[in-house]
Amino acid sequence: MALVQTADSASTEIIFIAVLAVIVFLSLRTRSYADVRVGNATVRAEIADNIVKQMLGLMGRGALADDAGMMFPLGQESRPKFWMMGMRIPIDVIYMDINKTVVDMKSDVQSFSLSNLDTTFVPGQKAMYVLEVPAGFVQKHAIKVGAKAEFTLG
Repeated sequence: MALVQTADSASTEIIFIAVLAVIVFLSLRTRSYADVRVGNATVRAEIADNIVKQMLGLMGRGALADDAGMMFPLGQESRPKFWMMGMRIPIDVIYMDINKTVVDMKSDVQSFSLSNLDTTFVPGQKAMYVLEVPAGFVQKHAIKVGAKAEFTLG
């Protein structure tokens, strides 16, 4: 049995895809940043402030400057799962609670490959903010669990 598609359903699908593409484009068009100080280091972090930016994260980026990162404000404390799909660079991940205290970290999280296809990363404690930075950042700046972060999100 084959699926028969009418002209009306095809045009509805095209309209839906076009609207979805516009939403994605508009949500990615504007970028906001915050200076995040954690330990003795300051990072200029792009804010993943909507669901599309959070889903895409650093996907597809070929490099990340030593003083750059991406901040994921979660809206409420939780134990979010992060997946490295589409990542091309290794990163360190810093999890912070509602008080902006580092509660967990993952170091040298490797970029996506077929061998780690189903690997997800979850903090050991609930987090309110997640900061992704270049691999080696945590060690270079001696970031420890319990360190306080300072930042203001617009």
